[in-house]
Amino acid sequence: MKSQNYTLEIHGFTGHLVQPDRYKDTAVIVLSGSEKGLLPASRIAGRFAEYRHLSLAVSLFGTEGMPDGPDRVPLDVLEPAVKMLREFKGIQNVAVYGMSMGSLFALLAALYIPGIDQCVCVSGTHVVFEGSGESHTASGHSVAVLHGQELPYIPLDLSLDMRSAFEAAYQDSEKEKEAAIPVEDIPGSLLILASDGDETWPADYSAKYMEKRLKKNRDPDTFKVIVYKKASHILGLLPDESTQNWLYRFSRISYTSLRKYPKECVKALEQSQQEILTFLNHGRKVTLKTAQDQNDQAAAGAKPAAAGSAPAPTGK
Repeated sequence: MKSQNYTLEIHGFTGHLVQPDRYKDTAVIVLSGSEKGLLPASRIAGRFAEYRHLSLAVSLFGTEGMPDGPDRVPLDVLEPAVKMLREFKGIQNVAVYGMSMGSLFALLAALYIPGIDQCVCVSGTHVVFEGSGESHTASGHSVAVLHGQELPYIPLDLSLDMRSAFEAAYQDSEKEKEAAIPVEDIPGSLLILASDGDETWPADYSAKYMEKRLKKNRDPDTFKVIVYKKASHILGLLPDESTQNWLYRFSRISYTSLRKYPKECVKALEQSQQEILTFLNHGRKVTLKTAQDQNDQAAAGAKPAAAGSAPAPTGK
């Protein structure tokens, strides 16, 4: 396993690449927004790499040369990131993965950035929303910019908690319509995962909103939407620690569904991971790695190579 950092000044984007010794034909761009949160994209990229996906975490704000927070984020930086991945030998498909706020940027990337074949939207939103500045205040600008132009957005009352702010914003159906992402126009295939117990924002409402548009305009074989019952905002791949440890940490913060329905949350989390990996593997089921598997793999990686051994070739 190798890794490499990319900088905005030299490469046109800020990112962290994780390259398995042998990788599959689908590379994954991981978007989570800031790298300062509990689920940084760079560590999730490492998780995808465990399943032999060449993985690139791209920072969209909070790094040098980029916005300090989620406000007027330039989507253009994803163009050189996609180009770089496509130059790797054996890469035939590029997928973009976004969880929570990163899901918005994943959908926008899949819609506007050429060369993206698959999109995974986890616990996401269906609208471009207003950006936020210092002290979590509304900026009066869009959260996203494409080729120097702000995308239409829905205003938010950030004096409310995040979920209440979005629920209030959706009451203005005209603004919602203007800010809604035309997911039916995304050229690649889509996987949308959400839960009806999402504590952060009404991701289940967003998933159903997008599903309605997709069913009306797309071949059913090009998308899949799943809404898990009694599950939390926390879905998808977690960094390289045990699932139980992560859920315990989150349940101590503000994720009430984890405390009320722990069994349902664990099941939804594991099923969502399986769905994502199968989707990226062109429909072929992938066996999930347990915490013990990860420990064994780490231990094996720490052992010295046998004399005369050569590194495994890259490619499919």
